Amino acid sequence: MFGESDFYAGQLRAPQLPYVAALGSVLALSVLGKRRRGRLGSLTDWLLLLPGFYFTGGLALAVATLVVLYAYSGAVLLRAHQEQNQDRVTLGTVLFILTTAVAYFKLTWGFIDKSVFFLLGGLLLLGLSWWLRRRAARTFSSSSPTKP
Repeated sequence: MFGESDFYAGQLRAPQLPYVAALGSVLALSVLGKRRRGRLGSLTDWLLLLPGFYFTGGLALAVATLVVLYAYSGAVLLRAHQEQNQDRVTLGTVLFILTTAVAYFKLTWGFIDKSVFFLLGGLLLLGLSWWLRRRAARTFSSSSPTKP
Protein backbone atom coordinates (compact mmCIF):
# COMPACT_ATOMS: atom_id res chain seq x y z
CA MET A 1 0.00 0.00 0.00
CA PHE A 2 2.67 2.53 1.00
CA GLY A 3 5.11 1.27 -1.60
CA GLU A 4 2.73 2.39 -4.31
CA SER A 5 2.52 5.95 -2.93
CA ASP A 6 6.33 6.07 -2.68
CA PHE A 7 6.50 5.06 -6.33
CA TYR A 8 4.17 7.89 -7.38
CA ALA A 9 6.00 10.40 -5.19
CA GLY A 10 9.20 9.45 -7.01
CA GLN A 11 7.45 9.93 -10.36
CA LEU A 12 6.27 13.43 -9.35
CA ARG A 13 9.72 14.54 -8.19
CA ALA A 14 11.30 17.03 -10.57
CA PRO A 15 14.77 16.35 -12.00
CA GLN A 16 17.29 17.71 -9.52
CA LEU A 17 19.52 19.84 -11.78
CA PRO A 18 16.71 21.85 -13.48
CA TYR A 19 14.96 22.28 -10.12
CA VAL A 20 18.08 23.60 -8.36
CA ALA A 21 18.92 25.82 -11.38
CA ALA A 22 15.43 27.35 -11.38
CA LEU A 23 15.52 27.85 -7.62
CA GLY A 24 18.97 29.48 -7.86
CA SER A 25 17.89 31.87 -10.62
CA VAL A 26 14.81 32.96 -8.67
CA LEU A 27 17.02 33.46 -5.59
CA ALA A 28 19.43 35.61 -7.62
CA LEU A 29 16.54 37.76 -8.90
CA SER A 30 15.25 38.08 -5.36
CA VAL A 31 18.67 39.21 -4.09
CA LEU A 32 18.92 41.83 -6.83
CA GLY A 33 15.43 43.15 -6.11
CA LYS A 34 15.99 43.24 -2.36
CA ARG A 35 19.34 45.00 -2.78
CA ARG A 36 17.75 47.60 -5.03
CA ARG A 37 15.07 48.28 -2.41
CA GLY A 38 17.53 48.16 0.51
CA ARG A 39 15.84 45.16 2.13
CA LEU A 40 18.64 42.58 2.20
CA GLY A 41 17.72 41.73 5.79
CA SER A 42 14.59 40.01 4.55
CA LEU A 43 16.59 37.41 2.61
CA THR A 44 16.13 35.09 5.58
CA ASP A 45 12.61 34.48 4.27
CA TRP A 46 14.29 32.20 1.71
CA LEU A 47 15.07 29.75 4.52
CA LEU A 48 11.50 28.49 4.22
CA LEU A 49 12.17 27.44 0.64
CA LEU A 50 15.16 25.25 1.34
CA PRO A 51 14.41 22.18 -0.70
CA GLY A 52 13.40 19.33 1.54
CA PHE A 53 11.77 18.04 -1.62
CA TYR A 54 14.45 15.41 -2.21
CA PHE A 55 14.33 13.83 1.25
CA THR A 56 12.42 10.60 1.18
CA GLY A 57 11.02 11.16 4.66
CA GLY A 58 11.77 9.82 8.08
CA LEU A 59 14.26 11.27 10.50
CA ALA A 60 16.33 13.18 7.92
CA LEU A 61 13.31 15.16 6.74
CA ALA A 62 12.08 15.78 10.30
CA VAL A 63 15.45 17.09 11.46
CA ALA A 64 15.95 19.23 8.34
CA THR A 65 12.49 20.74 8.75
CA LEU A 66 13.09 21.57 12.40
CA VAL A 67 16.49 23.13 11.65
CA VAL A 68 14.95 25.32 8.95
CA LEU A 69 12.04 26.34 11.18
CA TYR A 70 14.35 27.21 14.10
CA ALA A 71 16.69 29.16 11.82
CA TYR A 72 13.79 31.13 10.35
CA SER A 73 12.14 31.95 13.67
CA GLY A 74 15.52 32.92 15.10
CA ALA A 75 16.20 35.18 12.11
CA VAL A 76 12.80 36.85 12.52
CA LEU A 77 13.48 37.44 16.23
CA LEU A 78 16.98 38.76 15.57
CA ARG A 79 15.80 41.18 12.88
CA ALA A 80 12.87 42.32 15.05
CA HIS A 81 15.15 43.07 17.99
CA GLN A 82 17.56 44.96 15.73
CA GLU A 83 14.72 47.03 14.28
CA GLN A 84 13.03 47.25 17.71
CA ASN A 85 9.72 46.31 16.11
CA GLN A 86 7.33 44.92 18.75
CA ASP A 87 4.95 43.35 16.23
CA ARG A 88 7.74 41.37 14.59
CA VAL A 89 9.06 40.32 18.02
CA THR A 90 5.61 38.93 18.73
CA LEU A 91 5.56 37.14 15.37
CA GLY A 92 9.04 35.71 15.94
CA THR A 93 8.11 34.60 19.44
CA VAL A 94 4.98 32.82 18.20
CA LEU A 95 6.99 31.14 15.42
CA PHE A 96 9.66 30.05 17.89
CA ILE A 97 7.10 28.61 20.33
CA LEU A 98 5.25 26.78 17.55
CA THR A 99 8.51 25.35 16.26
CA THR A 100 9.46 24.23 19.76
CA ALA A 101 6.05 22.60 20.19
CA VAL A 102 6.42 20.78 16.86
CA ALA A 103 9.93 19.63 17.77
CA TYR A 104 8.83 18.53 21.22
CA PHE A 105 5.91 16.50 19.90
CA LYS A 106 7.88 14.95 17.04
CA LEU A 107 10.89 13.99 19.14
CA THR A 108 9.44 12.97 22.52
CA TRP A 109 5.86 11.73 22.08
CA GLY A 110 6.83 8.10 21.52
CA PHE A 111 9.70 7.97 24.01
CA ILE A 112 8.39 9.07 27.40
CA ASP A 113 5.35 8.52 29.59
CA LYS A 114 2.49 10.88 28.69
CA SER A 115 2.23 12.48 32.14
CA VAL A 116 5.96 13.27 32.13
CA PHE A 117 5.59 14.46 28.52
CA PHE A 118 2.96 17.05 29.43
CA LEU A 119 4.71 18.06 32.66
CA LEU A 120 8.00 18.70 30.83
CA GLY A 121 6.13 20.44 28.00
CA GLY A 122 4.47 22.83 30.45
CA LEU A 123 7.77 23.59 32.14
CA LEU A 124 9.39 24.17 28.76
CA LEU A 125 6.65 26.61 27.72
CA LEU A 126 6.79 28.48 31.03
CA GLY A 127 10.56 28.80 30.78
CA LEU A 128 10.39 29.99 27.18
CA SER A 129 7.68 32.49 28.02
CA TRP A 130 9.69 33.91 30.93
CA TRP A 131 12.88 34.19 28.89
CA LEU A 132 11.23 35.75 25.82
CA ARG A 133 9.24 38.27 27.89
CA ARG A 134 12.38 39.29 29.77
CA ARG A 135 14.27 39.68 26.51
CA ALA A 136 11.49 41.77 24.92
CA ALA A 137 11.17 43.96 28.04
CA ARG A 138 14.91 44.59 28.05
CA THR A 139 14.93 45.44 24.33
CA PHE A 140 11.98 47.81 24.41
CA SER A 141 12.46 49.42 27.83
CA SER A 142 15.25 51.68 26.61
CA SER A 143 13.61 52.50 23.25
CA SER A 144 9.98 53.20 24.23
CA PRO A 145 9.10 56.85 24.88
CA THR A 146 7.48 57.72 28.17
CA LYS A 147 3.81 58.61 28.01
CA PRO A 148 2.67 61.88 29.63
